[in-house]
Amino acid sequence: MVEDVVLDRAKGELRILGERNMALNVEALCRHLDGLVGQSVAEVIIRNHEFRLGKEDAERRRKETANASTEEIIEYFKENDVLSGAGVTKCTVQPDKTVLVEISNPCVKETIGAAKSLLFAYWSGVLSHLFGKEYDTTQVHFNESKDIMSALIAPRG
Repeated sequence: MVEDVVLDRAKGELRILGERNMALNVEALCRHLDGLVGQSVAEVIIRNHEFRLGKEDAERRRKETANASTEEIIEYFKENDVLSGAGVTKCTVQPDKTVLVEISNPCVKETIGAAKSLLFAYWSGVLSHLFGKEYDTTQVHFNESKDIMSALIAPRG
């Protein structure tokens, strides 16, 4: 059993669910990318990176836990969001396989630029692998009074 979060000060190493990570100020990163290359390009850069990473992570998780259900793998990634500081994630899979993803207390709260893609492109990649078709993020919203970012993630086409 892998411990949830392990900080090895002697090695300068942070592991979340067994994977090496690094603490990073994502708000500053997103603002910097938006200012450096513009919001549209920053959104594309983060979307491509996070989408690929989500697909790769879901593929690896599926191989590691071949008998796990899709719901159990989704739960794993929801826990990863909590442990990594992304926020508390809720996923509602609709009968047509669109997924409403809601993140309470999100680490970023912008619906444009790099921040828009940071939280949801990863989930698009995870769902693309799990459901065997490409998924895209649509309808990104931030409800300030509830402190919830949400997006509909749907199959392409």
